[in-house]
Amino acid sequence: MYNFFLYPYTHVSVKNGAFIYNTLNNEYIEDNSPEVSKFIGELLDSSVSCIKVDQNLLDKKNINKFVNKVRDSYAGDLVEASKEDTSPVQLIEELKIHKNNEAVDKTDLGVEILDYFNNCLLYINSECDKKCKDCGEMFKQFAFCKKNKCGTQIELHILKDLVNTLSGLGIQDIQISGGDLFAYPFLKDFFLYVRENNINPTFLINQKHITHHSELLIVEEMAGFNIKLLVNDLDFYVSNSSFIQKVLKQTNVSYQFTIETESEINKLEAISETLAEANVEIAAFHNNNSDFFKEMVYITKDDLFEENHSLNSIFSNKAINKNFFGSLIINCDLKVYSSFNKPRLGTIGEDSFQELIYKEISNISTWKLTRDHLPVCKNCNYCFLCPAPSNYELILNRSNLCHIAFDTSKIT
Repeated sequence: MYNFFLYPYTHVSVKNGAFIYNTLNNEYIEDNSPEVSKFIGELLDSSVSCIKVDQNLLDKKNINKFVNKVRDSYAGDLVEASKEDTSPVQLIEELKIHKNNEAVDKTDLGVEILDYFNNCLLYINSECDKKCKDCGEMFKQFAFCKKNKCGTQIELHILKDLVNTLSGLGIQDIQISGGDLFAYPFLKDFFLYVRENNINPTFLINQKHITHHSELLIVEEMAGFNIKLLVNDLDFYVSNSSFIQKVLKQTNVSYQFTIETESEINKLEAISETLAEANVEIAAFHNNNSDFFKEMVYITKDDLFEENHSLNSIFSNKAINKNFFGSLIINCDLKVYSSFNKPRLGTIGEDSFQELIYKEISNISTWKLTRDHLPVCKNCNYCFLCPAPSNYELILNRSNLCHIAFDTSKIT
């Protein structure tokens, strides 16, 4: 009689055949035989993650071959059972969010629930006279400026209170955007307020707003601020880069380039050479460009195993959505969202941050939208190795942005 077990650093799944993944050396084993799936299923059902194996079972070709592969990859082992009939105990860790990770007791809305909140994107106005292509769509896919015809804005005293509250909660990542930020009538006062109170937000500014308001910009007032320059027109950037660099030279500037065609990749490569030491992000924009989007965003099996996946990363993917968890969006009308592709959570002034976070983590909305809640993905052995669902999945209403599973079931 033998004991068969997997090491604690090994990830296992039997959603569609048996899948064993060694998080230390990135080696994996796949076996679709019913015998092996049943064998691993029994292992998972064991309270100590160890099962007894007799010689008759080991003599079965599929089982013997599988056990040898597991041992060769150092994912587990087969050892002779002791006469005392004790079994090795393999403890499987589990990451839990707010107690049972399934529901939150509303009577327990203490301040500890605020510990999950670590990122806020705040839109302070909506006024903008630019007519950028696809203006009304980009902000639904990634952080970007947005406008509406109402010209809504947050009054300065409310904005100060909001930012002061966020800072007091220990929110390190506060992002400020608009509309056209420079059309916000209290911008200079707000610049002065955050500087005097040692609050250090990142301002998301569209490149066209900098050139449009060049006569209003006072470089000294922006000195030392964190600026993320939003570039959604590469030709415009190339034509105006010298002036933009001059205006932003005293700031801590990073760049977000939006691309949607193959030709823009070559342009971006040339631009990147001039920004060698800068922090550059690339945002692929989906806009009836399926072939390009599949090339840029969809992952392959080779992509998935290009680097090691730690056990901590896999645990996190089981419990939370890394793209959304801890993040809230406050619109200029003070309505609050976890994503613009989901219904609003509430409104500043009517709901406390504790209540807003309670609403979010009590539902499978975005913070806990893991792949095992999505069609196709929930039946895939790779679901906890894949990147977390993002706004792309929500906007396209498709769960599997990959070249691995080809079912096109919709997200419900």
